[in-house]
Amino acid sequence: MATIAFPAERRLTLPDKWVDTHTFDNALCRCGDVLGPGVTSVIVEIPASCKLMIDVIVRLLSLCNQLSACTKRVRLHFGDEGTAIGYLNRMGFFDQLATAVEVHPGRPVFSGATIHRGSNKGLVEIERFNRSVPADRTLAPRLAETVKRGCSGRADRDAIESASFSIFSELIGNVYEHSGSAIDAYAAL
Repeated sequence: MATIAFPAERRLTLPDKWVDTHTFDNALCRCGDVLGPGVTSVIVEIPASCKLMIDVIVRLLSLCNQLSACTKRVRLHFGDEGTAIGYLNRMGFFDQLATAVEVHPGRPVFSGATIHRGSNKGLVEIERFNRSVPADRTLAPRLAETVKRGCSGRADRDAIESASFSIFSELIGNVYEHSGSAIDAYAAL
């Protein structure tokens, strides 16, 4: 019987450009099964000019935390003099990132999200929620209000806010009512 050898380390290399979910998923596929047997370490390389879309940021955060929860060593390597660390810090990425995840050249000393939370009316910083913690009743309204502000020039902005509130409430409610997962969910806008 043949045995299959699995490399102990995987490397997820993101391109030096804007990264959307399609690009992220392709890079992850090229990397291989990071949750697979025998994989003990995952390095995520984020080049200096790499710019991550918000949905990619949440996917990356979820992936890193899931890998860490599976006791895999996770290392985020940021390119020299890039802007990614600053933007991720402002969004609250590092506030939500598992403490066991290594960040090179280092985690920010201060949280940009904590310092500036709520000061940008067009932004809702990354919020963590899961079914084992009581629901944050302010999250869906904050998300909907941010959508409304983004549509301030439209005559139907109140209707858009109402529809957005319904969508966000339903999505968040589904995590609490139907999720059997102990893994955290995240929302950001």
